[in-house]
Amino acid sequence: MANARIKVYTDITRHHTTLLRDQLTNVVDRLYIKIDVLENSISRNLADSQKNFAVLESTMVRNYVDSHQQLVDDIALVKSHIAEMVDSMKELSAAKKGENSSRSKKSEAPSRRLGGESSSSGRQSIRGKGPRRSQDSERFSKSPWF
Repeated sequence: MANARIKVYTDITRHHTTLLRDQLTNVVDRLYIKIDVLENSISRNLADSQKNFAVLESTMVRNYVDSHQQLVDDIALVKSHIAEMVDSMKELSAAKKGENSSRSKKSEAPSRRLGGESSSSGRQSIRGKGPRRSQDSERFSKSPWF
């Protein structure tokens, strides 16, 4: 009887071991399935991210080019406005010179001449320092910016 009991216990243990092995095999198989799903999901997400990065990069380049073109256009507009202002200043200077030349040269005071001294204080006049306006207009007309 002892042998019969040992045989029964052995059969029960074998049965439970087989059940545990089957359960473990099922758990491992489900784990492999989950790993495969996870790998596929990661691969898809990586591919999507790479596509999104490519789209983002092209969008950023396009926006940069658009912004750069807008900046170039704005600079050209400012440049043309400044050129118009310089032309207006040249015309005003020419008109003022024409007005000054029509007056007699005797009425011009010595303090207004370039580097001249004032007759009352002995100091140099603030007016007349630096380049003349005609020299300014010549300098601006030769500038590469205009």
